[in-house]
Amino acid sequence: MNEALLKACDSGKLNDIEQLLSAGAEINGVVEGDGTALIVAAREGNTEAVLLLLKHGADVNQGASGDGNPLIMAAREGHVEIVSLLLDRGALVNQVVEGDEKRTDSS
Repeated sequence: MNEALLKACDSGKLNDIEQLLSAGAEINGVVEGDGTALIVAAREGNTEAVLLLLKHGADVNQGASGDGNPLIMAAREGHVEIVSLLLDRGALVNQVVEGDEKRTDSS
């Protein structure tokens, strides 16, 4: 079910996201190779999906090794509106995702 949630977030299908969450998909579940639903929505620039996930309690700072975190992915892809939104919701600028090459700092 978590893979279906990530697919819905990738394509921005808000009704599907709502239905999957209602059916028990894990909002902060990690799918190896893709990360979390919020990481996918942020990476793809799906602002409405990001807002919906945050409304349902998605962790703005949850990262996944190899997939970064929502802020890293939104910034990397140039989605300025989503970067601003995530920062407003408490995203940590200096957060390190262990084992991730997509870090935002140079250490």
